[in-house]
Amino acid sequence: MEKEKSLAKNIIIFAIGSFSSKLLQFLLIPFYTRVLTNSEYGTIDILQNIATLLIPIISLTISEAVFRFAMEESSDKEEVLSIGFLSSIANIIIMSLIAIVIYQVTKYEYIVILVLYIATNIIRTIFSQFTRAIGKVKIYTFDNVLNVFITIVANILLLTVLHQGITGYLLGYVIGNTVSIIVLLIAVKLYQKIRIKKFNAKTFRSMTKFSIPLIPNSICWWITNFTDRVMITTSYGTSINGIYAVAHKVPTIVTVIVEVFFQAWQISANKEFEKKEISKFYTDIFHYLFAFVFIICAILMCMCRVITNIVVGVEFLEAWYYMPILLLGTAFFSMAQYLGSIYTASKNTKMAFVTNASVAILNIFLNIVCLKYIGPIGAAIATAVCYFILWIYRAIDTRKMVKICYDFKLIIATVVLLIISTIIITIEVKLWYLYSIIILLLIIIINSKQITSFVRLAIGMIKERIKIRRER
Repeated sequence: MEKEKSLAKNIIIFAIGSFSSKLLQFLLIPFYTRVLTNSEYGTIDILQNIATLLIPIISLTISEAVFRFAMEESSDKEEVLSIGFLSSIANIIIMSLIAIVIYQVTKYEYIVILVLYIATNIIRTIFSQFTRAIGKVKIYTFDNVLNVFITIVANILLLTVLHQGITGYLLGYVIGNTVSIIVLLIAVKLYQKIRIKKFNAKTFRSMTKFSIPLIPNSICWWITNFTDRVMITTSYGTSINGIYAVAHKVPTIVTVIVEVFFQAWQISANKEFEKKEISKFYTDIFHYLFAFVFIICAILMCMCRVITNIVVGVEFLEAWYYMPILLLGTAFFSMAQYLGSIYTASKNTKMAFVTNASVAILNIFLNIVCLKYIGPIGAAIATAVCYFILWIYRAIDTRKMVKICYDFKLIIATVVLLIISTIIITIEVKLWYLYSIIILLLIIIINSKQITSFVRLAIGMIKERIKIRRER
């Protein structure tokens, strides 16, 4: 019970930061879809996806090693941070030199801002992960909120007052990351912890042995997540990609919720992995997360058309059509991501890559076929299928490390109902909204036991906190 309470406490802290910051981003969608054309939005989406591909390669995904190694009680925290920061600075310098050569040849106007975007993202991520690893979760949470707030304010000024368009949008993120870096340096006194003499070659090898296998793993995630964007742009242009990118914003609500969970879960999973009762712990949390994610996805499916009409600009109204399938894929992805945490906790990053690589190859093939014969929505279908296969693949493979006891009847019934809801809404069956609500109620009923158990746990933790405060 103590493990669950610790997890719940961290979830609440991370939720305050993530929900408030992501809510601000979500509320800005009407602004972005009105000041940017769908072609500009599509170009921004491609540039951010390029950055997502390059960041793990340039950084060697060292931030993941910083988090994992800094969490170990026996580790030298200053040594871990110094290695992560100094190695990243060296790689950023190399990236900048290569970018200068590329610019001289291509004269591509967005190279400079892209380099700044990548560099500030890498440094901020290292500082942020280290802050979370050493238990400064309140500072970590505050920084997340501040980062998003500064980014949004900068974006509004750059897009509406200075009319900087695509460059202004990305520059807003650079400014937000820079402020965040400065805040963490001061608040956690990171400037006192980073020392050149702390760069230990042996520890560096150990950290890169952990992190380098995550590079192809991240590339595979990129392929699975963003190949559809690239292929849509190639086949149908940046305008359709802009609409498809906006369609991802509603599934992002689920991603944010799951991200909050994983920020807390990674801490609990890494601490508890070696203990005997770990299988029961993983089993209970799996079923809590499963019920929560599938219910949230079912709710958003019912509301996707209404949300689109309220939130996005006229040019982007078509985005609702892609949302149900993207939500279904997000539900599958969340379960696969949960099982993927077993690889990190056990330091078996090789299998994280193998599972991702297999699905990434399949994703490319399915995208080619589906886009050709079904159109842009085929990309969403391909992604959903791949995430489902990834979930099943990992469910089988991770049993070698942790034996999760699955309630197969509950899982199959819930998955089938959500697939039916997806089909009904997408093809707009007559009275689809009524049927989708009925399916939502059925999913809630099927998962009522898990929901009740989780609510009781949360209430118990809140009562305990209130009791402690009163005693003080």
